[in-house]
Amino acid sequence: MTRTIKGNSKKVSKKAARIALNQRSAMTPEAVKQYEKIANPAAPDFKCEAANDKPETTTETTPQTVGQAVAVAVKKATANRKEGLRLWVLAGKPKPEDFVKVYGPKGPKMTWDQRAEKGIPAERFQDALAFANRLEKTAETGTPAPSEAPAVAAPPVTPTRRAKAARKGK
Repeated sequence: MTRTIKGNSKKVSKKAARIALNQRSAMTPEAVKQYEKIANPAAPDFKCEAANDKPETTTETTPQTVGQAVAVAVKKATANRKEGLRLWVLAGKPKPEDFVKVYGPKGPKMTWDQRAEKGIPAERFQDALAFANRLEKTAETGTPAPSEAPAVAAPPVTPTRRAKAARKGK
């Protein structure tokens, strides 16, 4: 822990304060007091607490060590990443350009939950992308987009050799 001494912009650590106290002859009485506060911080006064006061305890289960906290965070991150990849595969492995077409410029940066809130979950992404592509093509050509694919007439049946021969009477 470092602290700033009054009238001095430099920060002083506990170790430096102890060293300075050993050289008291070069210090003013005010500086000695300040360095003593840094080197020997006052202990908290427990006598003023009431006998029935209990320290506040948290009901959350917290990891006991930093290593355990890191392990928990890594597990959560791994699970979130796994779910995101599952939804990405479900959506057909879209590229960032596809996200822009469907969700707008912020599409690639959005989470799957945010995309679902916009109304297009991962399951329906390919349908929305096909619709966006159709709209893009119609905007380029200037023709209205057909709501359904037009019914294509069957091609005329061409007669085979036998049918031609039968007509000629051979």
